[in-house]
Amino acid sequence: MINTAYAGKEVNYMYNTTVNNAQNSLENIISMILRTGEAVNVVTDEGNVIMFSEFEYRSLLETLDIYAHPEYMQSLFDAENCPPEDWVDAKDIDWGF
Repeated sequence: MINTAYAGKEVNYMYNTTVNNAQNSLENIISMILRTGEAVNVVTDEGNVIMFSEFEYRSLLETLDIYAHPEYMQSLFDAENCPPEDWVDAKDIDWGF
């Protein structure tokens, strides 16, 4: 079922293309996505599909995971306000592996 609130609306902050063009240029579109990191909005009569790299997908999931855990968010806010004298060099941390 297509959510009619989104169907037919073009996204204007990324590359837009039609489904026919995407079918004919899939290899070039994938290459552009991987080279530039830009997402592609494929516009169809039934709704739109966003294509983006696996790297961007994993980054998005990680960001969502951080936002979903209040304790992670609090640690980020705390770190942002930490004075430089309390900073620790990453090479001095025992990462456990």
